[in-house]
Amino acid sequence: MAVIGPAVGYLIGGQFLKLYVDVGVDPVELGLTSSSSVWVGAWWIGFIFTAILGALVAIPLTAFPKTLPGALRIKAEKKTEMHQKLQNSEAVQNGFGTSLKDLPSSFRFLLTNPTFVFLSLAGATEGMLVSGLATFLPKVIESQFSIAASSAAVLVGLVTIPGAGGGTFLGGYLVKKLNLRCAGIIKMCIIFSFICVGLVFIFILHCPNAKFAGLNQFLPGSSDQSGVPKFEGTCNEACNCSPRQYDPVCGTDNIVYYSPCYAGCKNTYQLQSTKVYGDCSCIAHEGRNVTIQGQNVIIQASREKCVNYCSYMPVFLLLIFLSMLFTFLVSMPSLSGTLRCVAESQKSFALGVQWIAVRLLGTIPAPILFGSLIDVSCELWQDTCKKQGACLFYDNQLMSTNVLILACVLKSLSCIFFFFAWLLYCPPEGSEESAENTTKVDNCDPAEINHKEIIPTDNYNKSNSDIHKVINGNVI
Repeated sequence: MAVIGPAVGYLIGGQFLKLYVDVGVDPVELGLTSSSSVWVGAWWIGFIFTAILGALVAIPLTAFPKTLPGALRIKAEKKTEMHQKLQNSEAVQNGFGTSLKDLPSSFRFLLTNPTFVFLSLAGATEGMLVSGLATFLPKVIESQFSIAASSAAVLVGLVTIPGAGGGTFLGGYLVKKLNLRCAGIIKMCIIFSFICVGLVFIFILHCPNAKFAGLNQFLPGSSDQSGVPKFEGTCNEACNCSPRQYDPVCGTDNIVYYSPCYAGCKNTYQLQSTKVYGDCSCIAHEGRNVTIQGQNVIIQASREKCVNYCSYMPVFLLLIFLSMLFTFLVSMPSLSGTLRCVAESQKSFALGVQWIAVRLLGTIPAPILFGSLIDVSCELWQDTCKKQGACLFYDNQLMSTNVLILACVLKSLSCIFFFFAWLLYCPPEGSEESAENTTKVDNCDPAEINHKEIIPTDNYNKSNSDIHKVINGNVI
């Protein structure tokens, strides 16, 4: 549900973005539609909606018991797969972890467990990629294919639900179906992560930039050839246009103009819910005839995005789906591997420590890092009171290249971290996995296995008060 939830949020949020941000204001009167470049959707409705839903969900959660029925029996039947270093440590003693004084020792056991450490680092890199793309993938799609923000959010949701949701379910199913042990689970994570490295090269595909008059297309009469944005020319020099009034329009020549003023438009009309313009001196195209209120007029620009004839979208969405599928195929196996490589008494604490690492190293810095790289690809910044405002126009090729490099680095790091987690994992002595993999057991330090008397949780008989003491696997 943690995977499906954000995906559904994209779909519902995309519908909210089709509503205008200001309640009580009719966007039709402003000549705005959801496809306009300056449209701001009702982003705030989602916060109210999820706050109410979260409060309702909290009510039944408070009714759950401290321990679910049958939990102790299932726990007693489990076979330990914790790292060999923990086999004769305090972590396996009965009652360990119930006192606050055990916190430093428990934390030390986790930090000296190489499998746990590298699985946590892999989770951080995966979290960074997922969080970064969750934040900026709609922006990438919107810029590359010149579609509305609401439509981009809906497309991401439609791809995420089957991709991420299906990957999560399938990953957990494969662990159960193949009856994988800890080492086998980590191997599967390595394979799927390696496949993802190839799939992220989807970002090498990019659409050509839209033609923007004054930026990558010269206005009639403009003599500036320096490459610096120049929106004034002989066609609009008498209009006294302000660069602070950014209101992009698309001419019938399929070129974007900074505003109707910079396009030299003198006539304004209302065509249904969209403002259209005629008699534009900077637009060489003859325009098209439309009937407005029974009158035949020629319009040369409209307050909409220009058509992007890039045909990559179906392929792009398909490969994004596959990338999400294989990325989330790793999520449940990775979680399962984390729970198996630590002692029974440390499972909850291990998840807490791991998610702190994932948040601090992955999901929190991800939007900052991805946002900075996307900002680097900006070609035109808004000037607000002599300060840099929002980005108005992106270089599609540079944006794709930056996202590709970062995604490649993060997925490669995930592969490396999963590999070291598998390489340094030592199954407990006497387990089926240690018998099957004698090479890796030989690499473990046998000196760590001492004759200290311990009380493993797996050998604790819940049905009576007798406690079996085990020394080097021999029951006394």
